[in-house]
Amino acid sequence: MGLWNSAPKKPGEDNVNTAPVSFAAKATKCPNCSANIFFEPEIASMLCKHCGGVFDPNTLESLGSFGVTHEHNYTGDGDMTEEDKQRQEYYCDSCGAVLVTDINTASTFCPFCGSPALITRKLTKEFRPDKIIPFKIDRKKAEEQFKEYIGSKKHVKGFIKKHQLKKMTALYVPFWLISSCIETDMSGTGKKNTGVLNLYSIYEVNGKFKYWVKGVPFDASRKIANKLMEAIEPFDYKEMVDFAPEYLQGFYADSYDQLPQEMIPRISRRMNQYSTSEAQALADGLYEFQLRYDKTFTIFRNISALYCLLPVWFLNIEAGGRNYQFAVNGQTGEVSGQLPDSAALTAGKGLINFYHRHRGICLAVFMVLTILMMCIGFGLMMNAAGFAYVIGCILGALGGLGMCADFLFIFIADRSKEGVFTGNLGAENDFDKMPPLSAYFDEHMKSSLEKHEVLLRQYSVIRDENGNVVETKDIPVL
Repeated sequence: MGLWNSAPKKPGEDNVNTAPVSFAAKATKCPNCSANIFFEPEIASMLCKHCGGVFDPNTLESLGSFGVTHEHNYTGDGDMTEEDKQRQEYYCDSCGAVLVTDINTASTFCPFCGSPALITRKLTKEFRPDKIIPFKIDRKKAEEQFKEYIGSKKHVKGFIKKHQLKKMTALYVPFWLISSCIETDMSGTGKKNTGVLNLYSIYEVNGKFKYWVKGVPFDASRKIANKLMEAIEPFDYKEMVDFAPEYLQGFYADSYDQLPQEMIPRISRRMNQYSTSEAQALADGLYEFQLRYDKTFTIFRNISALYCLLPVWFLNIEAGGRNYQFAVNGQTGEVSGQLPDSAALTAGKGLINFYHRHRGICLAVFMVLTILMMCIGFGLMMNAAGFAYVIGCILGALGGLGMCADFLFIFIADRSKEGVFTGNLGAENDFDKMPPLSAYFDEHMKSSLEKHEVLLRQYSVIRDENGNVVETKDIPVL
C-alpha cells in the first residue's frame, strides 16, 4: 500500500533534487574527520568522501553517514584475522572479478564471464560484512526455477543446454542496504472547476512528503548488471543474520568495488523516482496538474549504510558471440535475465534498419512492384476471361493490399526512429522491473503528506453553440 493509502504508482525517471544552495569559496571541512566536504546535488547535502559523513548544507548538522569504518586495505598478513587467513581469492584475468572463498573450495571458471583464467592468491583485504542472508535454495531447486523461467519464454526454446546448467554458481553478492528518512518538497500548478459552469480556478499547489525506508539494496559490484540484481528483489530481511565464517564454506563471495558514497547518483535516483511518482497525490480534486521541477527537491536525513551479503545463483551462457547473464534469488527463487531476441523480432529490426540505410531505393522498389502488380491485374481483368480473369482479380487485389502495406511499413519504419513503435521492442527479453520503494517502507516510522493550495487567478470561458471556446475572461480574485 502506498504512503497516502493508495496503490504506489509507476516510478518516473526524473531527478528532482534542484534545491538552490550557495556556499563560500573557501573549502568547508568535515566535522568528523576534518577532510574537505562538497555539496552533492543528488542528496541536497554536504558529503565527505573520506569518512562518508552527510551534513546539512546550512548548519553542518549530521544527517547520517555512508561511512564504512570496519573495512581496510591491509599491507601484510600480520593485520589479518585468523578467519581471514583461512580464506583465499580467485582473480579472473579476463574480466577482473575477485571471488572470496575458503581454502578448501576450488573454482575452475569465472561465474561472470565463464573464463577459466583464474589466479589463486592469498586474501588481500579483510573480509568482514555486517550481515548475511544464508542460501535457502540448493542447486537442484535453482535449476528447476531457471528451467521454469526459460520454459515460459517460447521464443528461446532450445537456448539452454543441459551441460550449461552445470556452470550455475552459488555466489554471495555484496550489497549496501541504505536506510533513510526522505523529505521531498514539491510544487506545481493545478486547475479545478469552481462548481459553476465554465468558471475555473488556477492554484499553486505545494506539498511535503516525508517517509522512511529501511534496507533498500544496492549491489556494490561493477561487474554485475544493476538491473539484473533489481529484477530478483526483494529479499526477506527477517532471515538476515550476523555474518559468521561458517556461512561462506563451500560458497563464493564477490568483493565489493564500490563504496556507498560513490553510488550517490544511483541511490538518490531510485529514491526520487518514488517521490515524483507520488506527486499525483497533490492532484486530488484537480482537473489538471503540472509539477514544477525547478521548485521541487529532496533531502535525505538519518542516512545509514549496512554492508550485507545476499545469496544469488549465477549462470553465464555464451551464445552467438555474446554472454547472457542470469540470476536466481538464492532465498526466494525469483529468476531474471536478458534473453536473445526472437527470430521475428530480429527479422523486424533487420528490415527496419535496412530501410533506414537505403530509404530511397526501398521506396522506389515498393512503389514499382505494387503499381506493376496492379497494372497487370487490371489489364487481365479488362482483356481476359475465365481463369485469366480470376488471376487478374487476385493480382489487382494483392496490388491494392501491397500498396496499403507499403504505406504502413513506411509509416512504422519512419516513426520507429522516434521510438513510437520501438519503445517496447524487445520487451520479451528485457529484465523484470524492480519492486517499488514501498516494498522497503519502515513500518515503525510515521509517514506524512502535507498539501497547501494558494489561489492564483480565476477565469470564465465563453463557448459557442458547438461547445468551442471563443473567449476567456479573467475574474478578479478577492
